[in-house]
Amino acid sequence: MSGSQPVAQYAQIIFDQANGNLEGKYLTIILGAVQLIFTIICMFITDHSGRKSLLIISCIGTTCSTAMIATYFNLQYNHMNTNDLVWLPTTGVIMFVITYALGLAPLLFTLLSELFPTNVKALGSTVVLVLINLLAFIVTTLYLIIADIAGIHIPFWIFTACGLVSPLFIFFYIPETKGKTLEQIQEKLQSNYQSSKNRK
Repeated sequence: MSGSQPVAQYAQIIFDQANGNLEGKYLTIILGAVQLIFTIICMFITDHSGRKSLLIISCIGTTCSTAMIATYFNLQYNHMNTNDLVWLPTTGVIMFVITYALGLAPLLFTLLSELFPTNVKALGSTVVLVLINLLAFIVTTLYLIIADIAGIHIPFWIFTACGLVSPLFIFFYIPETKGKTLEQIQEKLQSNYQSSKNRK
């Protein structure tokens, strides 16, 4: 629910609707290059910074980005003068791609390989990936419907609201797996489960 699929698939439309100086198709090409560069950077800094901190930073960054995009299109929807703010959605989308590539995009697959125990890893990873793709399809479809009915700013405010919750969820429920063996990770998960069970 970060908005990654709509941003990726409709970036050119977003850029064109922002009435910027550069055509959306060129900005989309730039986006692809930016995402590739920062995904590679993430590969090198993950073990140094840790998964959890990168995920939280990524969530905060994407949330700020969708808020920037939502703000611009909210003003545009209300027929306010946005001539001095044409940079806002472009900056928001580029910032979204950068921060998404630094955490949420690549680390999902890293965590899938680290959090599931060996005996259920294949099944668990498959179920999660199916659910993610199903959710991505639903979000992408609803994005167009909501944008057509209520304005393009509404989906981005929804993404922003979801993004505000994500860092809290990661902070409290996602264990740090940096430098830990599978056994240590499973022990941590079991410990967290027992603690939550005892509190009940």
